[in-house]
Amino acid sequence: QERDAEFERARRARSERHRMTSPATQTHSAVSSAVEELSRDQVAGLLSHRDETILLLAETTNCRWCDEVQPAWTAVAVCYANDPTVRVCRLKCEGNEMKQFAAKYFRAKTFPTIVALPTGKGPVYRHASSDRSVAALLEFAEEATGRSAPTLSIDVRKSMNANYGAAATK
Repeated sequence: QERDAEFERARRARSERHRMTSPATQTHSAVSSAVEELSRDQVAGLLSHRDETILLLAETTNCRWCDEVQPAWTAVAVCYANDPTVRVCRLKCEGNEMKQFAAKYFRAKTFPTIVALPTGKGPVYRHASSDRSVAALLEFAEEATGRSAPTLSIDVRKSMNANYGAAATK
């Protein structure tokens, strides 16, 4: 048990160091409200019937990969911000009960798990690739919704590279 506790402390410290050194972009913080956070009960209700397509990121805390996908997931939310038929959401899976919920309904074995719940009662589509770039996530959204993603007036790659470069020089 001591070894497990020590491992957990080291993992948290490593995750915190990563969070502190990773660039917090102005774009990311300004538009992070575009991603809607859902509770377990809200997601359970959406499993039975949906009026719009839900793109859902199931994530955990202290997870390096969950932290790394945030800028791309926010960019996807910005792309769909003006589309009333698509909601980009997040489900925090803290604790065993929430992780079991995600495993049961979304086949989540690892995190982050990205799924799409199409309009109506259709099946749940799971993003099976480890490529979590903006382009890959938008391609997944296009496949799940059956239509092309809206275009942005900005080039996401340029703005992300510019923000990463600016953060690196600080």
